[in-house]
Amino acid sequence: IKNLKSSIIPKTIVRNSVLYDDNTARDNFASASYIRELIKNCRDYSKFVPKSAYEIYQASDMSYDLNNISDLILGYLRLVDTKTLENIIDTTEGLENRISDCAFNSASFDELCSMIKSKRYTLSRIRRIVLASLLNLDKVYPITYARVLAMNDNGKLLLKNIKEKSEIDIIIKPALYKAENKSLCKDFAATDIYALASGIDKNKTGKKDYLTSPVIV
Repeated sequence: IKNLKSSIIPKTIVRNSVLYDDNTARDNFASASYIRELIKNCRDYSKFVPKSAYEIYQASDMSYDLNNISDLILGYLRLVDTKTLENIIDTTEGLENRISDCAFNSASFDELCSMIKSKRYTLSRIRRIVLASLLNLDKVYPITYARVLAMNDNGKLLLKNIKEKSEIDIIIKPALYKAENKSLCKDFAATDIYALASGIDKNKTGKKDYLTSPVIV
């Protein structure tokens, strides 16, 4: 906000009943991580999310779990050198050494992140760093495009004006876009790796980004 000299006034909201990453529920409140755990274990979570969200989740494929690609993540971290990890985005103060050591002493993605976690590094930050290392997202990683995921009629008109004035690429159909964009290639790679995290074999195929167009609402 300061860098943009924005007029936005930030407001803090007190977290009630449960803390961040709490593994229990209180008064019909639950942390996001606890809700994800309920979903993963096919337990009822309906009272912890809005009805509209619950209906969407019920119709969605919830089989994706990053622990399904633990071997891929741990294998990569055991092979890569710490100098490469040092250059990964958000890695500071020798964290690369801790990541490397923990990769040799853990057996799953969750266990790895829990071992690396400390008072200085939150669990969510550790997860981001570990996944960024798998994609080799370094500290000078450029963002050179914006990708449209969904639009309505007003959005179509707005996009036309944005594309004419934007300094970065506005991507609507990835299949029509040339793959020399380094950032976009990383985006595609992230989708291909995430597909492997599905518990359903038919969902593990790659190149889904080339087959997916924005949702029209």
